[in-house]
Amino acid sequence: MSCVDADDPVRNMALPLKKKPRLHAQLLAMATFCLASVCSPAATNPPPDLASMSLEELMNVEVVTAASGYDQKVADAPSSVTMVTSADIRRFGWRTLAEILGGVRGFYTDYDRNYTYTGLRGFLVGGDYNNRILLLLDGHRLNDNLYGSAFMGSEQIVDVELIDRLEVVRGPSSSVYGTSALLAVVNIVTKKAAEEPGTQAEVGGGSFAARQVRLAHAGQAGAAAYLVSGSWYDSPGQKLYFEEFDDPSTNHGVADNDGDHYARFFGKLKFKDLSIEAAWASRDKEIPTASYGTVFGDPREKTRDDRALLDVRFEHPFPGGTRLLTRAYYDRYYYKGFYPSDYPPVTVNTDRSTADWAGTETLVRLKPLGGNMITFGGEYRLNMRDKLLAYDISPYFVYTDVEKRSAHVGLYVADDLDLSPKLTLSLGARYDRYPRLGETVNPRLGLIYHPTGATLKLLYGTAFRAPNAYEESYVAPNFKTNPNLDSERIETMEVALDKYVGTKLRIASSVYSFIATDLISLTLDPSDGMYVFRNVNKVRSEGVEVEVEQRWRRDMFLRLSHAWTSSRNVRTGTRLTVSPRNLSKLHLGFPVIGEKLSGGLEVQYTGSMLTTLGTVAPGYTVASLTLIAADLAPGLDLRAGVYNFLDTQYSNPGSVEHFQEVIPQDGRTVRLGLLWRF
Repeated sequence: MSCVDADDPVRNMALPLKKKPRLHAQLLAMATFCLASVCSPAATNPPPDLASMSLEELMNVEVVTAASGYDQKVADAPSSVTMVTSADIRRFGWRTLAEILGGVRGFYTDYDRNYTYTGLRGFLVGGDYNNRILLLLDGHRLNDNLYGSAFMGSEQIVDVELIDRLEVVRGPSSSVYGTSALLAVVNIVTKKAAEEPGTQAEVGGGSFAARQVRLAHAGQAGAAAYLVSGSWYDSPGQKLYFEEFDDPSTNHGVADNDGDHYARFFGKLKFKDLSIEAAWASRDKEIPTASYGTVFGDPREKTRDDRALLDVRFEHPFPGGTRLLTRAYYDRYYYKGFYPSDYPPVTVNTDRSTADWAGTETLVRLKPLGGNMITFGGEYRLNMRDKLLAYDISPYFVYTDVEKRSAHVGLYVADDLDLSPKLTLSLGARYDRYPRLGETVNPRLGLIYHPTGATLKLLYGTAFRAPNAYEESYVAPNFKTNPNLDSERIETMEVALDKYVGTKLRIASSVYSFIATDLISLTLDPSDGMYVFRNVNKVRSEGVEVEVEQRWRRDMFLRLSHAWTSSRNVRTGTRLTVSPRNLSKLHLGFPVIGEKLSGGLEVQYTGSMLTTLGTVAPGYTVASLTLIAADLAPGLDLRAGVYNFLDTQYSNPGSVEHFQEVIPQDGRTVRLGLLWRF
């Protein structure tokens, strides 16, 4: 479990970049463009009435929670926000959070045949377990306390069928959430209890002998509404060829240990102002890549991740616009990894980690004066147990046996002030205190302008990520600790513009720049040849994102987006690894036979990337097609998808723990599913 040192001369023979314009010049140019756009005659056409439900009005109807910690219109949120609906998830056949986010402008994914990583705006570190993205489930923090993991692949905690919408909030959000909210906040909003009353049964299968079963039931019991769901998945995986291991002693480079197995449970209960949620997921994944120098093709190399949570929430509105929200929660995470290593002899090294934590959070939102909305709150989190254990099974030898207990306090305040009917100033800041790291304060500033037919946002914010227990305390063969490890920090500026042309066309654009300092990387100490985590890297990223969406009617639309970014190490001037400069996406929703048969086409282009050895992994295009046949019989739907139907052969860069420069991704795959509602 590691992060790459971008300055390692052996693993990063990166390419120098040309000097880029300074941040203030870029933002000034974009601001000038945006102001010219929103004040142009094309933007002064009055919007249609609400009955027509134009894209602009939909933007003002859609509500986002994750941007500020409370419900607000997307157009009013002090962030660049993308909403992914359950209809989109169904239409394009997305099965994991990574697949959903892969369809969002500026995002991209990397799968190392064990965990799935999500990058955005040119920044992705394989092996960091997405700990620079904050993942929420109905506002409940999912990142664990040991590794900061935000699980995005089959290891995720909730089935996508339970998602009502996915809120994607770009940029730093430590002013609301504290640690880990550096690059983005992703909030999974589940469907309301009893929103679709009755029972659902789903069976599915697909390539690599995959099998899946899901059963859910929602209903009403007096004044209480409830929803329960459970699922099971099994696949033995596929045979994979790695040319780096093409030798008779290693099965000519063919690995047959790629299996994936998981089970999940989710339940929620709502009674008046009280809500209770519980979730549990367990996944076992076989690892075919021989990571960390393990024995190639050994079926004993695998990981297990168990995640559970219980959240009790009370929310009540008071007269005059005041609103109170308070929650208490308990979380648990368990990880076990088996790594057969030939010392010699072949010995299975085992990582076994456990974390238990609980906490409470209270938020009050009030309106003391006209046009002024103040929010303040606090959070207390108790890490009851952070335990790291690393040992050889036989002969038994312990490398790490550490157990910690700590507490963390956070206080935050925000003020949304209407300067005029079309201009809002959003201010916010949060104070966090950690026992060893001390105190940190992270502000946020947003100026939001609503001319007719557009929304313009000028945004600034900072964020931090405290080192996790693994980075602070892990010891294993060739690993040592660093008692002086400090927090990572990021500072971001952004200009975002949403413009509406007529009733069916929306153009969204943004230009951004961020500087991340004291990034934690796994480095090699030349004095003793041991790996150690250090604050060594400073990264600068600048980019532009543009998205155009045309809707003809509810079931027919076209969405095109392109993102360009330049991300580099400031100290060396070298381009970052696993950082494509160009990302293009196409999403087309279309009817085939009325509402009986509809489809979704997704095409994604990912530009070339540098590997950790400084070579170039070429760019690639992947296209997928999904068809949905509704009501084949009463309550019966058929879903069929062909993913990567052009069978593009492509690979993504590996991480520091891989001997391979690139890891092969899936070719053409097929998924079928039958959903029965009764």
